[in-house]
Amino acid sequence: MVRKFNKRGQFFGIYLAVITVFLISVSLGFYQVQQKNTGSSLVSPKTILDIGDDLQKFEGFEEAYILASLKEASFGKDEFKGESHFREEFLKKASNNDFMREFIFSDLVSGEIDLGIEAISESEDFFDFVLYPEENFYLEDGNLVIQRNKVGKSLALFADISEKEEAKNFPIDFKFEFSKKYIASFSNGEYTLE
Repeated sequence: MVRKFNKRGQFFGIYLAVITVFLISVSLGFYQVQQKNTGSSLVSPKTILDIGDDLQKFEGFEEAYILASLKEASFGKDEFKGESHFREEFLKKASNNDFMREFIFSDLVSGEIDLGIEAISESEDFFDFVLYPEENFYLEDGNLVIQRNKVGKSLALFADISEKEEAKNFPIDFKFEFSKKYIASFSNGEYTLE
């Protein structure tokens, strides 16, 4: 007696291999097409990193001017008590520094209001009444507190893409708010800043 085997099962493995190779090639094809369009969806973080670096530089100038103004101030023997021209000296130094002015006034917002043009035209008043108002300079537990009010920056970030891909560009709105509080203390004949 001769047995006949059905040979359809032997070819089933070949069918699966062909279908698998076909689906893998389709997936790789989609991947390649998407890679060509990736530039339209990626935004470089360089602008954000530059703002962070500039903020550190700004705060470095701020700290240096606070310490220099404290040394020039005439507080007398009782640390921070007595008449002083500290705030005026600090404001004069800060508002006359070109880097500090440029950093603060570029893309300046307060809440949702763009302040750039208005603030630049009234720049000395902006430093005096908005950024460093008199009530933000006060004594607390024998230390002098200097506080910068919260201001922010708002800008749109765009991806680096070619002109024909411009229709696919999705800009990202970037908002960055910052403020700072310094505590100046006097010990061992030296001013220190925290």
